[in-house]
Amino acid sequence: MLNNKYKLELAFSLVKMQFHSNLRTKTIRNGRRESNFENFKTFLNYNRVVHAMILIDSGYLHKHTISSLSVESTLTRQTFFRVFKYHTKQTPLAYSLKKRQSICFTLKN
Repeated sequence: MLNNKYKLELAFSLVKMQFHSNLRTKTIRNGRRESNFENFKTFLNYNRVVHAMILIDSGYLHKHTISSLSVESTLTRQTFFRVFKYHTKQTPLAYSLKKRQSICFTLKN
């Protein structure tokens, strides 16, 4: 439907999503409601967290800091931590450590 790079733009909006996806605003809003997102900002932040999780899973934090991960996700550091914890119920570092532990466990067995 829509390339994820657009969702990472700092000034991404409902209007831009409508333009890039060729969907009507009503269709986008209905889809957001059916997905149980409170509002468009929550939808965007969720996509930014998913982007961060993909980066963490691919080893991004081996060479970069969590602060640079927040920049890569187009969120301020403080907002990044708040939004990441809201959507995953854990901090980015806890998520990364849990992933690392599960990989080590898998390799041992």
